[in-house]
Order: sequence, then C-alpha cells, then structure tokens
Amino acid sequence: MDMTIAEYESLVTRLERSAERSPGAYKAKVVGLALLGYSYIFGVLIVLLALVLGLGALVLIKPLLLAKIGFKLLIPLAVVIGVCAKAIWVRLGEPEGRALTPDEAPELFAELKRIRKDLGAPRVHEVIITDDFNAAITQVPRLGLFGWQKNNLILGLPLMMTLTLDEFRAVVAHEMGHLAGNHGKFSAWIYRLRMTWYRIKASFDDGQNASMLFNRFFNWFVPYFGAYSFVLARQDEYEADRSAAEVSGAQVAGAALVKTHVLGAYLGEKFWPKLFERNQREEEAPRRLFVEMHTELNASVESADAQMLLTQALQRQTGFDDTHPSLSDRLEALGVEAELPPPAEQSAGDVLLAGVHEGLTEEFSRAWHASVRRKWQEIHAESRSGRERLAELRELRGERELGDQELWQLATLTERFDSEEEALELFQVYLDTYPEDADGHYVVGRLLLSQDDEAGLSCLETAIEKNEAHTPHACRDAVEFFFRNDRRAEAQRWIDRHDVYQHRMAEARQERNTLKPGDTFFGASLEPEQLAQLRSQLDMYPTIEEAYIACKDVRHFKEVPLYVLGIVPHTGLFGGGEEVEELLPMILDEVEFPGETFVINLKDSDFSWLRTPLEQASGSRIL
Repeated sequence: MDMTIAEYESLVTRLERSAERSPGAYKAKVVGLALLGYSYIFGVLIVLLALVLGLGALVLIKPLLLAKIGFKLLIPLAVVIGVCAKAIWVRLGEPEGRALTPDEAPELFAELKRIRKDLGAPRVHEVIITDDFNAAITQVPRLGLFGWQKNNLILGLPLMMTLTLDEFRAVVAHEMGHLAGNHGKFSAWIYRLRMTWYRIKASFDDGQNASMLFNRFFNWFVPYFGAYSFVLARQDEYEADRSAAEVSGAQVAGAALVKTHVLGAYLGEKFWPKLFERNQREEEAPRRLFVEMHTELNASVESADAQMLLTQALQRQTGFDDTHPSLSDRLEALGVEAELPPPAEQSAGDVLLAGVHEGLTEEFSRAWHASVRRKWQEIHAESRSGRERLAELRELRGERELGDQELWQLATLTERFDSEEEALELFQVYLDTYPEDADGHYVVGRLLLSQDDEAGLSCLETAIEKNEAHTPHACRDAVEFFFRNDRRAEAQRWIDRHDVYQHRMAEARQERNTLKPGDTFFGASLEPEQLAQLRSQLDMYPTIEEAYIACKDVRHFKEVPLYVLGIVPHTGLFGGGEEVEELLPMILDEVEFPGETFVINLKDSDFSWLRTPLEQASGSRIL
C-alpha cells in the first residue's frame, strides 16, 4: 500500500532521531533493507526459473501436456522471467551534454586530479559540460544491479562563468565528496540503489504479467527504502560540504553555496522572464545568449534583487521534499555567515577552460538559438497580432460598451504592450463590474503592489479567499513588495503561507495520484449534457461491457472533483488480448472527460476491489 506524505515525513523524522542516537544501527537497517530488495527480486527469479525447468521436464515426459499447459503456464512464466531479468539489468541513463577531453581543457583536468587526490575520491571517467547552472556527479552502473560504475562529472558552463576558481574548487569538492572515503562509497551505493529500485518498480508497472508478483512488494518497499535512504542522503550533503571546506576553506565553501543559491534563483525569477519579454519587440532570438547571461549574472551579484533572493533563501526551512538541507542550516554547519560574495573578476571558466571557453560559449549559444528560433518567431508574430487587437478594442470601446471578455482582453493587452497604469484602471473597471472574479482581484492586487500601493495586499487576500490557486503567485508578489520596501519581517507570514500551500499541494497530488482500498466514493452528479456526451463517446468502444463513474472523496481541494471511470471490458476464454490492453490508452487519448479522471480496468487484479464501491455510488452506472 502506498505511503502517504504524512506517514513518510513521520518516518523520516523518527529515522533522523534514530540515526543521531545510534548511527551504526541505523546504517545496519539500511543495509538490511537493501539486501531485502535484492533477496526478493532474485528469489522470485530463482523460483520462476525452477518452475519453468520443472514444467519443461514434465512436458518432455508427457508431451501431450504441452497443448494443455504450454500457453497457459510456460509462456506467461517466460514473459515474467523476461520482465524480471530486464529489471535486474535496468540501466540508468547517461547524462546529456558536451563531453570534454583532457586535450581540450588540460588545466581543468589537472585541477580535478588535484581535488580528487586531496579527497581520496574515485576516478572520474567522463567530464560533461552542460548549459545548466549546476554541477553534479553521477554513477551509471554498467551492469544494472551488479554495478561496475561509470563516474560522470557534470559541470554547467553558466556556473563556471560566475564562480571564482576557489569557489569552483569548493563546488567540485562537494560533488566528489559524495563518493570519497568509506562513507561516500556507502552513501553512493545506497543512492544508486534508491534510483535503481524506482526504475525497477516502473519496469514492473509496465509488465502486466508481473504485477501480481512484484507490485505489492515494491509499492511498500520503494517508499520505505526511500525514507531510510533519505536520512542518509541528508547526512551525506553535510559530509560533502565538509569536503568542500577541506579543499577550499569554510569561508569559500560558504560563499560558493550562497552564490549558487542566489544566482540560480536569479536565472529562474529574473533573467529568463526578462529575456522572453524581448520577443515582443525583437523578431530574432539572441544569438549570443550565454555571453549575455555571463554579463548579467556577474552584474546581478551586487544588486538589490540578489539581496532579496538571499534573504528568501535563508528564510526557507529544511523540509522533506529535498535531501539537501536549507541554505541557513548548511552555512550554520560550516560555521560561516551568509554574505553575498563579490563578482568574479576572473571566472573559473576563464582559467580552466582557457582554450575552449569561447568555443563552448558560442556552441551552446548556437544550440539554444536553434532550439527556440521557431517558437520565438511564433510568439513575436502573436505579439504583433496582439498589438493589432489592442488597437481594435480601443476603437470599439469608443463606439460601444465592451463585454466582459473584451474588457478583460483590453486590460491584459494594455498591460502587455502599453502602460501598467492604464491597465490598472481598466482592471479596476472590470472588477467594479464583476466583483466576484478572483482573477480580477489578483491582477489588481499585483499591479497595485508593483506601484508600491499597500492596498494591493487586501486584493491578494480576496483573490486567495475566492480561489486558492492564486496563493503561490500572490505570496510571491507580497514578498517582493515587502523586500522592495525594506519590510522583510512582514514578508515572513507570506513565505510561511506559501510553504504551507506547497505542502498541501504535495499532499493533494499524492492523494489524487492513488486509489486504494478504504477510499470513499460518491455519485459524480454530472450535468445531463455531460453524462450524455460521456455515454455516447464510450458507446463507440464495443469492447466495453459496463462502465461506472463516481468521485473519490478527497481531503484537499474538494471543490475540484476527482472522477473515477471504471471500465468492465469484454474478455474471452484466454483473456482480453491486445484489444483489451489497448482499450484504456485509447479511451484516455480520445474521450473528453468532465474533469480530472482516473480510468480503470475493473478486471485488472490490482483494481478488482474497486468494482463494489463504484457500483454502490449513487447513479454511477452509465453503460
């Protein structure tokens, strides 16, 4: 049975206390769980092979049995063994990016060799440069569960363009620290297993003949092992930070942490939005993107935006959705203050990629330009159409009163292409006419705050009250307003509110992604037109014998129904064959549903329990 988020967090909290009290006992439990996973999958494989050999011997002794049991037992068993063997040989994908050779960047490889020697870390087999603002080290087991690791060091070019050489050493030392020493080797093994079990579970989910043997076990085992390994992964992040401090010093390691947190957030919240605003004015996408990025990131380190992003990062608390501790906790563990370091006068990229730095920058810029060129031009053309529509609506407004959609479009286009002040006036006119519209309250609140008018806060409150979906954007706008006006203490309530909403959203996603015995269902209460449309669509599939639709009773966001459509397909003597297997994907692709909907085969052994509660829901049978 799937573990809920609350159960997962409770288990992680208990395990953290247990690991602190008795680290050895905790690690022994992790090893025991890892071996349990191995034992189960290999044990099932051995039993299946024994059955096949036994049945094969029986067929040789009594050939007439072949016609009776061959298709019913031997072939399904062989299929399950194939699924099992494929899962054991599961491959983690190779990271994407530009592989770099020692001949191209001898200074970089020499630096990596020094860091590896200082830490006693294993060999890096391949260095890959990407266009991400990130660094990572991955291990790809060439032989699936049997290991033989290939170590890949992934370095983001934008990151190397903004860090000093010492800061870069700290970042690389952190990544290599994940593999260094006995602790690192153990943690890396557990981390690889964590990823491998998820892949194995996914491969079993795809193999219907294996589901009865494996799904129940792995539905329990994978989240349980995930909780145990989560605690170890969290500890490993602190160990890796200590490796960074060992190589570069605690102050530099802290500076690298601050810079990567702040500039990573700056890219997502400032750089990219501003960049894509340019396609309203410019027909061609920038051709030297990474040169522009380098210049702006270095300039932004000393900006008010960077200080605001740092404060926000420091106020976030360590949670359960990421194995990385919060920035404030990591800096405290290093014993350093949170300060924005100055921009790099000479970046690590300038020094360590001297021979290929310019070429890589141009290469990545060309690739990015080629990937966005068509979409950029489409958006630019749409912007031109938008300006024409804005002129048309202004002319219409001089002739007659605009309808609600026309007035909203006029206000939206005015903000996009002309004046925020004029747009605010138009949105306020709209809100006066339609005071129950949550979107109107949100936009008016956002625009008031952008003009530093505190009245916008009450508009945001009203928008959230009328539609909770506005919470994350409203909280972001409020926090930016308070930071901009040096009222940071008042921002905390909105930061906390955002975190609570995100936590609730995570619980809602889990609740809406699972169906399990004990769930409650009630009548869907569809409008007659909706019901008739759904019925007529399902009538197009002769394979369907019966169909039921109901709603799952959910704790979060009850105003958004979660429908469950149960299908009873016609199956022959030997099962449904390919026609039944293809039925659900066809329905999902072709049928228009009344909202968020699960589509379930009620003859599937994993969901046979669901038929009774669906049948009992009021008015559920539709075919």
